[in-house]
Amino acid sequence: MIATAPERRSVVLKVDPAFIAAVIFLRRACSVNDMAAILGCDRKRVLTVLARLARLGVPAAKSADGPRYRPLGRAQQLDVVTLFNNGRGLDFYALCRVVRDAHPLAIFVFLRNDVGPRGWWMRPCAGCGEPFATPRPSVRFCESGCGVQVEAEYA
Repeated sequence: MIATAPERRSVVLKVDPAFIAAVIFLRRACSVNDMAAILGCDRKRVLTVLARLARLGVPAAKSADGPRYRPLGRAQQLDVVTLFNNGRGLDFYALCRVVRDAHPLAIFVFLRNDVGPRGWWMRPCAGCGEPFATPRPSVRFCESGCGVQVEAEYA
């Protein structure tokens, strides 16, 4: 009987396919640190996925024409809040695809910090009935002139 040494097998950690898809989606616009912050993991996990993707031939370089990180403007904030719709609308990745001129980390930080359980409110306008986003629940109209009916003066 021949005694053989037990074979050493390298342990390959299984990575969630959704996580790999997220890294593929974010790699063109985000740095490794940005991806780790958005995905809620450490840099090593992101780098591991990027290394596996590189072995498969997927380029890992950031795109030069990708959006740069800037805080969201007021119009972008309203778009994101309206499309997100308190978690009942588009998910994070769909928001990134729709709002292409915003950096994914800016959208993530805005959703995490400002659109929280009590951050923004989606409500229908009392004047026209259109849904709109507001930071205060007491606001009833989507615009300052909405709901105000100007009576025509008769001469």
